Amino acid sequence: MVHFSENSLIVNLRRLLHFYGLWPGPNANRFYYLYSYCLHVVVSFAYSLFQTINLLMCMNDVDRFTESVYSTLTVIAFFVKLINYMYYQKHIIECLTKLMRMQRNSRSDEIIFHAKLQFLSKLTIVFFFGANCTVLAAALKPLFSTIAVLPIASWYPLDWQHNTRDFWIVFTHDVIGAFIVGQVNLGMDSYAYYLMAMITTQLEVLHINIEELGTNFDQSETDQSHRKIIEKNALSLNLCLREHQMILELVSDVKRYFSLQFFAQICLSGTVLACGVHQLNTVSLLENFFHFAYLLAFMTTVTMQTFLYTYYGHGVLKASDELSKAVYLSKWYKLLPDLGKDLTILMECLKRKCEITAGKLFSMNLSLFQKIMDLSYRLYLFLQSV
Repeated sequence: MVHFSENSLIVNLRRLLHFYGLWPGPNANRFYYLYSYCLHVVVSFAYSLFQTINLLMCMNDVDRFTESVYSTLTVIAFFVKLINYMYYQKHIIECLTKLMRMQRNSRSDEIIFHAKLQFLSKLTIVFFFGANCTVLAAALKPLFSTIAVLPIASWYPLDWQHNTRDFWIVFTHDVIGAFIVGQVNLGMDSYAYYLMAMITTQLEVLHINIEELGTNFDQSETDQSHRKIIEKNALSLNLCLREHQMILELVSDVKRYFSLQFFAQICLSGTVLACGVHQLNTVSLLENFFHFAYLLAFMTTVTMQTFLYTYYGHGVLKASDELSKAVYLSKWYKLLPDLGKDLTILMECLKRKCEITAGKLFSMNLSLFQKIMDLSYRLYLFLQSV
């Protein structure tokens, strides 16, 4: 049996989100919720607010604006995700429970899930490594600068440019804020990737199970054994119907509770990438190595964030399209006339597509990623011409 609850990836993601106050356990008390709110007011809200104020204050300065806009928009997108997550927290956590209910007692199923989870686990490690490299490069940047600069451009109500003590207070909050925001942001994203990847795998496993319908018939069998085979296929067919309905319900929940999270990332990523690449072209690798490394790691991470949303969304859509053909690839004719009614119901159910959308506007697929890259390139050319 496939045990999702024992998989190291989801266990680590749950621990991460629990540590940052976003995954209360069954015995969580009021102090845990107080800790969660205090943490995200002091860090997440304050960090987002200070960066937004900084962006508004440099609207008339093109150089300062382009230097700040890519990081600020990323933080704004994060804050929207965080508010959405906290609002739907109970339902988002229940998505994992619904996923675990769809386990199958099959060795072949376990192999398929293991391969998918192994790939996703490695991808998540690379994802977090890139984010941590971004924060590290940002933290080292001021230490090698001849003037007082912050790791990430932001506004603070302190005279940090002329006061050493204020500088280190602001520096500490900026670095800790960037680290926590990065960890929470990637934790929420990775959980969404995990759900979409597992939905895709469930659809692929269901495709295999439907294809196997009618494969255990033999013309030389007796009437008694024939009835047993019919009963076995009836059970398998009904199980396929039930599993497909459970998958549809899970997809519906992901679309409803993660829609704003997807929308925030998709809508702002094009501008973030364009401004980030434009800023990267203005920085010399030799003169300011850590700033260059920060920008490069930042843009790589944001690109990967956006790509993985569309990649796993595309996987769900593709697996759903392929599922509609599964009945025709099975030996459906051997199920007639005994299971004709159930087979017809299954065929009608499979016509319902599983599609992940962002804000009920954009279908999450690879063509959307291409459109984002096209938009980003056009914005980049515009910034280069200014």
